[in-house]
Amino acid sequence: MLSKLILLLGALIGAFIAWSCVQKNKDLLTPPPVTHTAETTQQAVESQPQATPPATTEEMKPIDEAVALEKPSFSYTNTPAEIMELTTAEADQEGNFTEKLENYCKVPLCTKSLHFEDNMETASWKKQIFQLIDFIRQHHVQDATVKIEQQTITVSGTFTDTAQKDAFTKLLSGFENEGFTVNQNFTVTPPPKTTVATPSEEPLHETNTSKEAPAPETSKIEVQPTQQVEKPKPATPKMQPQEALEDVQQKQIQQTQSNINTLLKTHPIYFKHNSNELTLDSKKILDKIIDLVNKNTEEIARLRISGHTDASGSAAYNKLLSQKRAEKVRDYLIEHHINVPTLEAIGYGEERPINNNPYAKENRRVEIEISKEANDE
Repeated sequence: MLSKLILLLGALIGAFIAWSCVQKNKDLLTPPPVTHTAETTQQAVESQPQATPPATTEEMKPIDEAVALEKPSFSYTNTPAEIMELTTAEADQEGNFTEKLENYCKVPLCTKSLHFEDNMETASWKKQIFQLIDFIRQHHVQDATVKIEQQTITVSGTFTDTAQKDAFTKLLSGFENEGFTVNQNFTVTPPPKTTVATPSEEPLHETNTSKEAPAPETSKIEVQPTQQVEKPKPATPKMQPQEALEDVQQKQIQQTQSNINTLLKTHPIYFKHNSNELTLDSKKILDKIIDLVNKNTEEIARLRISGHTDASGSAAYNKLLSQKRAEKVRDYLIEHHINVPTLEAIGYGEERPINNNPYAKENRRVEIEISKEANDE
């Protein structure tokens, strides 16, 4: 009996010891409670990834401006006067681009309007523009216009022949290579060909009976030679009165004057732009006039050259320019041995238009008048 009690007591003590060990191990495995302080909360917030805030209006502005850059534009016309307008980027003010435009369009013969903006692209067609304007001026293209908007260039003009039109069209290939749409509106109006011959149908330069071939000419011009009126032999006053001789001389002068007028009407005297320098074709026209006049040197005592302009520019400038051009023609005639005792050069500017439109191209001209009287007005 006693032994059983001892065994029971030992079993109870063993069970208690085992329970105590189990409780102790459970406390070791359980983590301690976390205390949330202000410092630990701030660290936790800072450790989290931050979301990117949306871009502000000011930050987006450069991007919007880059996307919204506008294309430069240009326009040019020479009718009724030269007008040039350009709108491009501020960067185009640097270099010689604007300086060259200023030289191309000097007051008063041309009106220009240049605008530079910061939201524009730079002009990629600077070189081509100068090529087009140079061609228009050098070849006297009438009613010429050049207009560039976005990626489109529109050009128009009146040319004297197809070869001239084709040469101008070639210059537009540079725009096509850059992806431009090219709109053309060209007309070809050749100058009227004047052929007035004597009954023998001999042109002016073939009055020489020798077989030597005439020199080649760039411009073919056929003009009626002065009709040679046989002068009565001054045998006696009864057969050849002075009045009859003067009448013959006057008719010869009138015929020569008519030929000069016809020649200048169909082949006007041209000068290089804004100067008194004669073109090559104009020099050849003056050579023809020298031939006409020198065939009547006994009758012609005076030759007057008058220069005229249209109303483009100031009246004072136009008068000065017309005077210089008239003097240039006079000097050329003298240098090439025209046989006239008295030569006069007068510039009238825009004072004597022959067209009701003061800007008409017909008003830009040179007139030559001959007379048998040295002081004839």
